[in-house]
Amino acid sequence: MRSITRSLRVVGVLALAAAGLVSVGGVDSGGTAAGAVSVAYGADPAVDPAPNDVVDERIVIDSGHVDAIAPRLVEGKFRTLFRDSRTSNAVWHEPTSVIMHLTSKSKETIPDPAGGLAFIGNPGDVYHSIPQTQNPEVLWAGWNTEAFQAADIQGEFELSLDEVEGPGSLLVFGWSPFGEPLMRFDTRDGLPDTYHVPARTHEHANWAFTEEGVYRMTFTFKARLASGEDVSDSQVFRLDRWRLDQRRCDRRWFRGRWDDGRRCD
Repeated sequence: MRSITRSLRVVGVLALAAAGLVSVGGVDSGGTAAGAVSVAYGADPAVDPAPNDVVDERIVIDSGHVDAIAPRLVEGKFRTLFRDSRTSNAVWHEPTSVIMHLTSKSKETIPDPAGGLAFIGNPGDVYHSIPQTQNPEVLWAGWNTEAFQAADIQGEFELSLDEVEGPGSLLVFGWSPFGEPLMRFDTRDGLPDTYHVPARTHEHANWAFTEEGVYRMTFTFKARLASGEDVSDSQVFRLDRWRLDQRRCDRRWFRGRWDDGRRCD
């Protein structure tokens, strides 16, 4: 697959992007790259819980920063997990215990003329977006391989989107410095879609869901450990662009607790 970049209004942006230190993104309504900084940086292992702590209590998250797809060794086993990074003390969740909820603030409309957004749909079409640049009113989801040092694996991780069940299409993409879409995943031309991610990477992209509803996305992380062992783990991640809110629970879809700890049953 092609690589994501994010636009950066500083001198030397192309050199930094080529070195893999920044990813470039953000777009205005005409499809032109807008200024937004996202540096691939290292995590402080001290802020993460003990290596084997993985939470399976159900939770709904509808805003804030999450590294939704993140590999980690748990009791020596390679796992693809959900890393909740909304506080300095990151929490690792079983992916099936988390609902990522897109509120009405995620709604976008393709302008007329569509300009650089024509690859998503036609003028007037509505889609629902997780932006590459953080919007405090919308969930900000990315992926993260910071639990591994470069010496822990041979080469890079392989991240693939294997299957999507949902009412519409999913596009995950960034923007070149010239405002061109750089696609990570696009369900419209078939799956799986795969690309390579180095260790110690923290990355975000634009996620565009073309229809409202519930999406179940199967992601797989693969790697060859320094020992030569080939490892992989596939997990289903759920996202709702639905009418969930903090005043009620929809029993058809979820039982557990809201993000603030109140019961949802």
